[in-house]
Amino acid sequence: MQALSLIKDVISDKTLAVEFDGTSCLRRRLNSCDCSYCLDVCPAGALFLDNRHIQHDTRKCTHCMQCTAVCPNDAFSIPGYDLDSLFKSMEDRDLSVFSCARQAQIHPEEKVVPCMGMLTIEMLLVIGMKGPDVTAFNVAKCPECENKVVVDSFINSLTYLKNRAAALLNTRFSLLTHQNQINSLAKEGRRSFLSGITDKMISIAGSQFVQKIDTKIDTVSQNRRIPKKVQLIKKLIESVDNDQKALITSLCVYHLTASSDCTLCPLCTGICPTGALKVDRLAGEKQLLFRNTLCSGCGLCVTFCKQNAVRLLPPGIHKISKGKEEHQECLTVSVRKLSCLDSSS
Repeated sequence: MQALSLIKDVISDKTLAVEFDGTSCLRRRLNSCDCSYCLDVCPAGALFLDNRHIQHDTRKCTHCMQCTAVCPNDAFSIPGYDLDSLFKSMEDRDLSVFSCARQAQIHPEEKVVPCMGMLTIEMLLVIGMKGPDVTAFNVAKCPECENKVVVDSFINSLTYLKNRAAALLNTRFSLLTHQNQINSLAKEGRRSFLSGITDKMISIAGSQFVQKIDTKIDTVSQNRRIPKKVQLIKKLIESVDNDQKALITSLCVYHLTASSDCTLCPLCTGICPTGALKVDRLAGEKQLLFRNTLCSGCGLCVTFCKQNAVRLLPPGIHKISKGKEEHQECLTVSVRKLSCLDSSS
């Protein structure tokens, strides 16, 4: 209860709930960068451009945490919130209940997050692969909240995982949408709740083997800033077999193509904030190497390529050939000039 109270205090102080670090914002660091991920998702108009730079109006901010979920360089953060502890607290449990900080505590196994909007596909995949038998999300009061639009995006993410990643998940995701479900969980306890889950909830049954995945986050790797969600997926990929690796890659990893116009100049490799691109020699030939598990999807390589030779593909589309989508674990666009390092490297 004390932890919940502390988080509620943080949320009630709107100057502390979301912190914007302008020095980490790619638009502020690079004048030609047109990154607009946070602008596109902010439902309250709290983010705006001033002389091409992102500004954060804390008076308008409703703390939906969408900006923290989409920023490719972790320019938005939640002070005092320990993501590592959240994941560790789910180990060796048969039930976890997620609630936002604005809803009352309902269960001893409750995991409090500032808002459901912070739970990205990457985080949900980690929860699904290393979480308990059942993971429930308390969204009963979300329709009454000023951040209710976030719930639709959150449910879409759960549905996406249900349709694309059922084979990966060890937990069963359930939505608590009505007060009677909340009351039942609080009064009857977790055993009754586990046995009473209905088909009306979003449920995903995966394998029974719960994998132990290292989710500890390092902020700096090889003098490059690696965003948290990129690190989470990289650690997942390093811990699973090839079949699971291919599926995770298709769900969460960006891919890159380079046409024959690529001159192997150092612009994209020098500007990449995570070190996903580098020029090296393979088999005696100079090539552009793309390590897909380090890519944050910022798009700077595309922006700075003077030859317009680079194209960044979002997760789910690994190769485009004659208008058809083909899914591959690792992309090799040009044998002569572009190679892709294996996901495990």
